[in-house]
Amino acid sequence: MGGWQVLEAASGEEGLLEVQTRKPDAIILDIEMDGMNGIEFLQRLRANPEHQKIPVVLLTVIADWLAPQELSKLGVVKILAKPFKLSALITQIAEVLE
Repeated sequence: MGGWQVLEAASGEEGLLEVQTRKPDAIILDIEMDGMNGIEFLQRLRANPEHQKIPVVLLTVIADWLAPQELSKLGVVKILAKPFKLSALITQIAEVLE
């Protein structure tokens, strides 16, 4: 859907490695992951100057506790609360990539 090439990572560590090797145009990130949460992933991602401009769409069931200012600092450009419709995710990604 959307005509994009999608890469998956099974963990935050794997995701950081994929970013290093694949240089994605955007990242869709779940806040809850095994081994590393989404905020830690973002902090580690943004520690590398090469990765500071990659836009991130955050998926979460706990969207209301996240401070918009903090998320903005971490490069989160959209938040999509779970559960969501696939069409909503595609729309969010299209907006980010345009």
